[in-house]
Amino acid sequence: PMEVLANNNFTKFVTLLKAAGMADEINNLEDSDVFAPEDDAFGEIQAFLDKAEEDPEQLKEVLRFHITDSPMEISDLNNNQMLSTRSGHPLRMNFNYGFDGFVFGRRRLHSVSAGCSPVQFNTARSCGANIHKLETVMTPARHNILQHLESIPHYSIFAQLVKESSMADK
Repeated sequence: PMEVLANNNFTKFVTLLKAAGMADEINNLEDSDVFAPEDDAFGEIQAFLDKAEEDPEQLKEVLRFHITDSPMEISDLNNNQMLSTRSGHPLRMNFNYGFDGFVFGRRRLHSVSAGCSPVQFNTARSCGANIHKLETVMTPARHNILQHLESIPHYSIFAQLVKESSMADK
């Protein structure tokens, strides 16, 4: 898989995998999916990646968030399906539908996203892994929605109302 990633212009992703000491882990994948960010995706979070490179475990966590241990086909997925990743954080898959203008009422799949990043499925295939191209780098969530709301003073009253309701448990 490392060679296939490099040959398909995922050079920054490959560089980070090597920096994290994950080349052997990637090359030994079996029946996995790798969601590989395109090189342009790294510009938006370069400061985060610079910091993560100093902490190999954090970098591994982010990179493993891009790898699932169950091979999939788009026909096997459902909207809002959660996939298990090697980081231990779930990855949500979302479908974006449109309507076919030629047949009234018929929905047509326009795009799929993984963790809010548009996915181009089956960009490449290697021994042991399907490689799918992402437009952005995904990072695992550090907090749930309520914890995030609580961290913003502007939403303190709303967060308190959610906590006191039955919504906080859902």
